[in-house]
Amino acid sequence: MAKILICDDSQVMRMLVKKSLREAGLDGHEVIEASGGIEGEKIATSDPSIAVMLCDVNMPDQDGITTVKNIVSKRQTLPIIMVTTEGGDQKIKEMKQAGAKGVLVKPFEAEDLKNILEGIL
Repeated sequence: MAKILICDDSQVMRMLVKKSLREAGLDGHEVIEASGGIEGEKIATSDPSIAVMLCDVNMPDQDGITTVKNIVSKRQTLPIIMVTTEGGDQKIKEMKQAGAKGVLVKPFEAEDLKNILEGIL
């Protein structure tokens, strides 16, 4: 059983991601939640047992791209998947340059989440 960190300022979105994990058959994993980029960064860099992070891009305290850059500088091996409404080529390129291993564009289906996490978990 792996630990999955969901980092999103929207409690509703965190609940939807957890629901999608269940629907994708990935509900056996432990889920940890962070309500913003700063909290997500703190958890991701202090808990080496986190297997993957799902991180929103637009958060008020610290945006997801900054969060990813900060985490990658301290913990390069943590796979981070960006969850965003911004699916443009330039924005996706920026996320991947920051260190994201993948991008999941909202709205997404449980199967999309399963496919992106399949090779990681």
